[in-house]
Amino acid sequence: MKNINVFVVVLYISVLCVHSVQAQPSPIPMGDYFRQEGNASWYGNEFEGRRTASGEIFEASKLTAAHPTLPFGTQLLITNKNNNRQVSVRVNDRGPFVASRIIDVSRAAAEQLDMIYSGVAPVLVETMHAGRVYTQDVPYVPAPPVYLPPPPPQMPPPPADFPV
Repeated sequence: MKNINVFVVVLYISVLCVHSVQAQPSPIPMGDYFRQEGNASWYGNEFEGRRTASGEIFEASKLTAAHPTLPFGTQLLITNKNNNRQVSVRVNDRGPFVASRIIDVSRAAAEQLDMIYSGVAPVLVETMHAGRVYTQDVPYVPAPPVYLPPPPPQMPPPPADFPV
């Protein structure tokens, strides 16, 4: 009977130990590709110093992001579709918690994407490996920032008495 009690106690402690250790998901393996388009938002000073879902302390000055499903540590290339500005970020948190958005980026990333004042921007999110974007057509494509000139000004509407 004493052996059974010892066995039950050891089993109970083992179960507690297993449940107390949280396994960190590993980044997406090399060769796996992820691409997503949608709206991004940013978060900053109000979360400064708080723990992220990965356990690390949030710093708005770091190039990080919150994604609902990608493993922590995954490197992403985010492209602002309004101006083609790009930034590389690392997933270290969960979010966003707004249905119309696919990713939250830190303030530092939002500054590089030039979306601070808009708050939300349409983006393309792609996985990165060793500083390069992995695509299905070409295994590794260098990902330097691309800046396009602003569009030309719009022509004013014709006068009301203009013959059509």
